[in-house]
Amino acid sequence: APSMAGLPPSQVLALAYLALFVATLASAAAMLLIGFIRAGSIVRFFPYPVLAGFMGATGWLVVMGAISMVTGLPVEVHSLPQFMQPHEAFQLAMLCGWTFALWAITKNIKHPLALPAALVLASLGTDIALSFSGTSLPTARAEGLLFSVASGGWSGIPALNGEYLRADWAHLVPAIGVVGAVVLISVLQSLLIAAGLEVTTRTEVDLDREARSVGWANLASAVLGGYAGQISLIATSVNRSAGAATRLSGIVVSLIALAAMLGAGSALNFVPKFVLAGALLIQGVRLVQDWGVATYHSLPRAEWFLVIAMIVITAWFGFIPAEVAGLLAACVLFALSVSRVDVVRAIYGLDARTSSMTWPEPELRYLSEHGARVQVVELRGFIFFGSAHQLSETVKAVVADAAPAMLIFDFSKVIGIDSSAAAAMVRISQRLCEKGIQQIAAGMSTATTKVIEEAGSLDRQTIVLRDIDEAIERGEQTVLASGKANSTASMSFADWLSVIFGGAEEAAIARRHLLATHYKAGTFLCHQGDATDELYLVESGRLCALIEHGVSAATRVRVFGPRTIVGEIAFVLEVPRTAALRVDEDATIWSLGRAAFAEMMKTDPKLALSLWQNIVRVQAERLSFATRRIAALD
Repeated sequence: APSMAGLPPSQVLALAYLALFVATLASAAAMLLIGFIRAGSIVRFFPYPVLAGFMGATGWLVVMGAISMVTGLPVEVHSLPQFMQPHEAFQLAMLCGWTFALWAITKNIKHPLALPAALVLASLGTDIALSFSGTSLPTARAEGLLFSVASGGWSGIPALNGEYLRADWAHLVPAIGVVGAVVLISVLQSLLIAAGLEVTTRTEVDLDREARSVGWANLASAVLGGYAGQISLIATSVNRSAGAATRLSGIVVSLIALAAMLGAGSALNFVPKFVLAGALLIQGVRLVQDWGVATYHSLPRAEWFLVIAMIVITAWFGFIPAEVAGLLAACVLFALSVSRVDVVRAIYGLDARTSSMTWPEPELRYLSEHGARVQVVELRGFIFFGSAHQLSETVKAVVADAAPAMLIFDFSKVIGIDSSAAAAMVRISQRLCEKGIQQIAAGMSTATTKVIEEAGSLDRQTIVLRDIDEAIERGEQTVLASGKANSTASMSFADWLSVIFGGAEEAAIARRHLLATHYKAGTFLCHQGDATDELYLVESGRLCALIEHGVSAATRVRVFGPRTIVGEIAFVLEVPRTAALRVDEDATIWSLGRAAFAEMMKTDPKLALSLWQNIVRVQAERLSFATRRIAALD
C-alpha cells in the first residue's frame, strides 16, 4: 500500500496483481517443496494443546466473522454498545434464531442435501417475506439485510493481458518481508488445518500429499491472478456435518466459483446475510465447543488453560500472536513436564551388580560385603537444563548416604545432553574431586563427549571409558585393592588347589589327574557348539567367553582371571559349549578331562566330592550375585 501512493490507477492495479502473484507463487513453491521432500509431518511435532488452541481460535474467529457479516460491526470492546441498537439487535436475533434452527435441521436430518436445501428455502422465504412487508430488495440491501455484490465479468488473466508488464517491479522490493510472512502463514495454517481435520474426522491424512495439492492449486491461482489459498477448515466441517464427504461437493463448489467468475456472482444479492452467517456461526460454535470446552475433560489443566489462552489472545491480539504465544507456552510446558522425568534410571553398588569378570570365591564374597563403596549412577534419555539440578541433587544424596570411594556415571543410555546440563556435570565432577571421590564416566557418545568438553570438560582425574562393563570391573579392582588381606591376589595356584581339594596333600594327588597347557594370547580353547570334554582351572592369564554370531562380531559375556574354574556347567550337564573361550592374555590352563574325572571318581572319590562342593559353592555365590543384580535392575 505505501508503494501505491501517488501512482496512476492503472499501475496501482498492476502492482496489486503483481504482489498477489509473487506472494501466491512463493506460497505454491513452499508447499510443493514441503510435499516433495516429505516434510509435511513437521506439523506433527506441534503439541496437541497448540493444535487444539489453533482449532478453537479458528472457531472464535469464525463466530466473530459471522456476527460482523450480519451487523457490519467489528466485535470489539468499543463497539459493544452499538450491538444494543434496534437494527443491530434485530439482526443478531435473526442470526441466533436461524443458527438454532439450522443446528436442529443438521442434527436430525443426515442427508447431504439438507443443508443446501435449508439455505435455499431460508433465502427464498426471506425474499418473499420482504416482498409481502413492502420492503424492496434495494432497500433491504441498503439496510444490510441482503448482500450487495456488483455484477461484472472476469477481467482476464493478468499474465496474458499485460498487467504484470505495466507494474514497476522495484516497488515490490519493500514488501518482500510481507511476502515472506504470507508464505509462513500459508504453510503453517495449511498444515495445521490438515492436522486438525485429521483429529476431528478421525482419519489418517497424508500431509505431504495435502501440501502438494495445495501447492499445485496455488500455482494455478498465481497464474490466473488469484491469491494464496489453503485447505478450508469451515467448508470441510460444513460438508462433513452435512454428510457431503465425497469429491462431488468440491466439484459443485468449483462450478459455482466458475459461474461467479463469469458474472453470475450477482445471484448472491438475493441471499440474506444471516442465512450464510448462520452456517458459519454454527461451525464456529462447534469448533469452540469441541476444542475449547470439551477438552476440559481430556487435557491436563495446564494444557487446557493453554488452549483457552490461545483463544483469548486471538480475540484480543490476533491469530499470529496467538500461534506464537501458544508455541512458546507449549515449549515451556514441555520443558517442565520432561524435567519431572528422572534422568537417573538406577543407582546401585557393586554389591548388587558385577562386571563380566568372574572372580574367585573369596573375592566374590568380599565384593558382596564391601561393593557398596563403589556406586553406579545409571543415566538415561536426554539430559537438559530442566533436569540438571535434579541430577546434581541426586549425586549429593548418594554421596551423603553411601559415602562412596568411587562414583561411576553410566552414559550408555543417554541420547544427548545440552550445554547447561553439561556445565552442571562439570561442576558435579569438580565437587566430587574436592571430596576425594574417584570418578569414572562410561559409555559417553561422541556428541555427548563433545558437548561436555565444550562446557569445560570433566575433572582431569576422571577416568573416561568406552564400556560400562569395563568401568564396573575397574570399580571391582578398586574395592578388592582396599582389602588385599581378604583377597586371593597373593595366593599361589598350589594354595588355591589346596582350598579346592581340602589340603596340600589332596591337591598334590589331584594334580595327577590334571594336564597343564600354556596358551598364547589370541588362541581359542574351544568354540561355541564344540563338545564339552574338559573342565578348566586357570592358573594365570585371562580368558574371555564369547557368544559367536556367524559373520557379525562376537559378544563378550564373561571374563575369567587366575584361580577360577571355567566351563563347569557344560561339563556337568554334558552339553555342547554355549560360548567360545578365547585367551586374551598369555595363560597357563589346567584341564580335567572327562576320562580323568572318571578315574578320579574311581580312585579318589573324596577329591571329586571336594571339587563338586567347590563348584556348587561358587555357583551359589554367583547366583546370589545375579539375584541382587536383577533386583538392582528392577
